[in-house]
Amino acid sequence: MRIQLAFNYNRAIVYAQSNNIDLVLQDLQTAINLDAEYRQRTKTDVVFDSIRNNAQFQILIHQK
Repeated sequence: MRIQLAFNYNRAIVYAQSNNIDLVLQDLQTAINLDAEYRQRTKTDVVFDSIRNNAQFQILIHQK
């Protein structure tokens, strides 16, 4: 499971660098569903700065 978590999170990073917001959100949602700690990590990871103001991204990182 740890490998899958890292895979989803790291792939979201790659998608963020290519500005593919839909796939970023999809992989982040998967990672967060598997381990809620990724929500906190996502809130501060500078790689997501380019999409930080996206409404769907904000919903994702602030969900409970």
